Amino acid sequence: MPKDTAKATFDTAIKRAEYLLRLAFGLTNHRQRRIRRDWAASFKQVMHWPKSKAIERIDSKDAVIILRHVSNLSLDDFSSDALQDCLRASLVMAVSALDAYFHAKIIRYVVQHSRTKEPSKKLLNAKILVRDFIEGRKKRRSNVALRAAIERNLSYQALQQPAQIAEALCLIGVSNFWKSVAKQMGQADQQICTHLTKIVKRRNQIVHEGDLNQSKKARNKSRPITHKEVEKSIALLKGIVSAAEAIINQQVK
Repeated sequence: MPKDTAKATFDTAIKRAEYLLRLAFGLTNHRQRRIRRDWAASFKQVMHWPKSKAIERIDSKDAVIILRHVSNLSLDDFSSDALQDCLRASLVMAVSALDAYFHAKIIRYVVQHSRTKEPSKKLLNAKILVRDFIEGRKKRRSNVALRAAIERNLSYQALQQPAQIAEALCLIGVSNFWKSVAKQMGQADQQICTHLTKIVKRRNQIVHEGDLNQSKKARNKSRPITHKEVEKSIALLKGIVSAAEAIINQQVK
């Protein structure tokens, strides 16, 4: 059986999401006043920069950033509104991490499940192309055709919404998934599913609509997104995957 890399894949992607979250937080300018002339003059003298050229100062909670006159960046690029795109990218990356995890997990276990247990109706009804069968026969491995078919079918299916995830896990015999997740996380299954559905909706608004409001009153204005919103979303996705690891590994042996 191939090595189980699903959790490692998730961890790698979620770290990228968390990095983008930190970046947005760490670069947001909190400075209310313009840079003082005497401070600017002293700094330019230390740096041996031209005295006649203007500089700008950004004060975030984690750093002080100085923009030179030749910079393509401006103070506006470090505003909370401008850096919301980092938050949007973070949320998209986090949902992608969840999606990649369940794809990898199911593909790894589908052959093992078909051998050791009575295959589910969903697995029995999976379509296998003739080319899958021929390729499997060439390699003298019947599981090649099955793996290729499931991998191809899942590649067209997003595993993000609660119902999609639960249905796909039926391929490897995992049942009552969200109830088991709720038990592991100490929350109500409906609460977890509702929260995940909202996260996926926000992801879709960002990816498919540029996160632009479609209402007549606020058309083409960006929907607001906050650091706290993304932070909570990432925490939930990490909790779901942590619970899934225990559940899937226990049910599919």
